[in-house]
Order: sequence, then C-alpha cells, then structure tokens
Amino acid sequence: GAEIGCQGKGVGPTAEAAMFVACARKLRVLNQVRAAGVGLPLTSAQYDRLSPQVLVDRLVQRRMHHLAIKVCDYLELSKHRVLAHWACLRLKSPGAKKLTDAELEKLIVDKVRKHVSPGEAPMRFHPIAQAALFEAHRSGLATKLADYEASEADKARAPWTSTLHKPWVMSTK
Repeated sequence: GAEIGCQGKGVGPTAEAAMFVACARKLRVLNQVRAAGVGLPLTSAQYDRLSPQVLVDRLVQRRMHHLAIKVCDYLELSKHRVLAHWACLRLKSPGAKKLTDAELEKLIVDKVRKHVSPGEAPMRFHPIAQAALFEAHRSGLATKLADYEASEADKARAPWTSTLHKPWVMSTK
C-alpha cells in the first residue's frame, strides 16, 4: 500500500513540474516579443492559438532572425527555416555584392554550424543555393552551397539542373 502511494506522488509532481516549466517558457517568450523593439503584444491565449512555430515565422518575416533563433533555441524548435531565410536575404543584401563567393560561403556556413548542433537533422542548403543562383546570380557560390547538402539525392537536385535542359532552346547539332 505504502509503495503504491509513493509511486502516485512521483507522477503528480513530475507532471506539475513539466506544466510549470512550459508555462515559464511561454511567459519568457511572450515577454521577449512584447518588448518595445519587437512590438508583438500577444496574450497567452493568442500565443496558444498561433503556435510557437507561427510566432517564429512572424519574427522571421519582420527580419528579426536573431530573436527567432533565440526563441527556437529556448523552445527546442528547428532553426532551419530561420537560417535559410536569413541566408537568402543575406545573399540579396547590398553588402553581399562587396563579398567574394568564398566570403559569403564562409559567412553562411559558419552561421549554420553555429546554430545547428550535430545531433539535429542536417540543414538543407538547396533553397539557399537556389537563391544564390537565381536571385544573386552567383553560380559558383550556388555550386559550393549545394555541396553542403547531406544526402546525395539533394546534391543531385542542384539548383541549376532544371536550367540545363530547357525544352524551348533549340539544339545547334
């Protein structure tokens, strides 16, 4: 009898502790996004309806990548979409024109390595390579970024493969 009572008590506080931690995390995130520099005055109910991922997406759309990454870290969400969005914007930024392909590659890869831990799923570089090719017009950089794809299938889907076989271009043979 006494043994069963102890086991029952062990379950209750653990569940309460998990709820307390989840509530504390939500409050910390809400306080961060309510800050003057961010200006998203969400209530707890709005946050619950929105979902943490949608909140992160809204921060990304506001170009608040640093805060979006912090929220992802704190809530243990994937940072891949945030990093991909940041990298694509960086490729199109006026400052990117002053950098070489090697410098941009290092900047992007270092940022990804800093924020994606080895235990996480690998970052997809295909969308970034596409932006390098089609939006920044840097084919060399696109090739280098595509080499960072984890799977061979993704490497084979390099961003320029769709441009190699244009059906509307007549062959000269």
